[in-house]
Amino acid sequence: MSGTTGYLVSYDVSDDKRRRKVEKIISERGVRIQYSCFYCPVDRKAILSLLIRLMKIIDKTKDSVIAVSLSKDWEKLTIGTLRNPVVSPRNERRVI
Repeated sequence: MSGTTGYLVSYDVSDDKRRRKVEKIISERGVRIQYSCFYCPVDRKAILSLLIRLMKIIDKTKDSVIAVSLSKDWEKLTIGTLRNPVVSPRNERRVI
């Protein structure tokens, strides 16, 4: 994965039917960590393939999807409880 450990993928989809399709596709490659946020431990080629699939579903005038690459030494700071804890590198801290 050349410098990354995966991607954080978040979406904002206004229509319930489209949202369910987006959730289903992202969950094939990732783990839900918040209601509209997934951790996807994939490489760049796989995330681009995923985004191309999503591009065919969302309404680009109303919806959005963002994928942020995570570097090898990314740090996770947590407030509260995650739906599904994601294993991060050695630097995990609970803020509060």
